[in-house]
Amino acid sequence: MATGAFILSLYALCGVLLLALIGLGATLYFLGERERRRARLPQAPPGDDLDQEPPHL
Repeated sequence: MATGAFILSLYALCGVLLLALIGLGATLYFLGERERRRARLPQAPPGDDLDQEPPHL
């Protein structure tokens, strides 16, 4: 009977580790996806301040 409980605890430990790895992988994936999406946004050239008003002629 002790062997069955030991095997069952090993299965439970493996399940918890598997869920932790899946959670970590999903977190890293979504963080990377957010960075890729941010990199795709058009960037203003340096020195181009879009908040300033255009000069009045």
